[in-house]
Amino acid sequence: MKRLFLVFLVFKLIFASEVGKVDDFSGKVDRLKRGEVRAVPIANRNFPLSVGDIVRTKTESQAKLSFVDGSKAELGPLTRLDVLEYQDSRKVNVPRGRVLFEITRLRAGQGLEIRTPTAILGVKGTRFLVDVRDSSTLVKVLSGAVELSAVSNPAVRVLATEGTTYSVTSIEVRRIDTLPLSRDRAPIVDIDAPPDPQVSPPCPR
Repeated sequence: MKRLFLVFLVFKLIFASEVGKVDDFSGKVDRLKRGEVRAVPIANRNFPLSVGDIVRTKTESQAKLSFVDGSKAELGPLTRLDVLEYQDSRKVNVPRGRVLFEITRLRAGQGLEIRTPTAILGVKGTRFLVDVRDSSTLVKVLSGAVELSAVSNPAVRVLATEGTTYSVTSIEVRRIDTLPLSRDRAPIVDIDAPPDPQVSPPCPR
């Protein structure tokens, strides 16, 4: 019984430790704890975030998040971001919406994994946009590089470099940009790009 209590206490401390915060927001934004049904409206800046927290923005609402490693995420309207892990490993989910990520360069062996319904993204130090759509995820790299995989084939990875845009369905990764993108122009609402008939084949790592 005592051992079970200690395990529960350690589990609670891990999930209770602050790993980031909501620096700023506009409109209606809330925080939902994993496993709970009642959300807490975010009413103040510097609202603390822990592992297991789910941040949700409503219509015409936005939120700016920062994490303990210096990384940042800007959520557009109708967006959800789940903080899965942020201790030794770093993992977040984006089930819906649009997020502008700015990831600090991490030490060797470290990185951040971002999952959407169709894509797996691996990053270490870069700035990029993620737009989750009905059956695909658009990724626009503003600086650095992002490693992309389709959820059905995570072993096959495509390296998306600065200025490129990719569409990731559950089964394939396609490059769709036609013009280079200026890193100075990065509004979270500007992520549309015309399809490119040429498909870049996945390159195994």
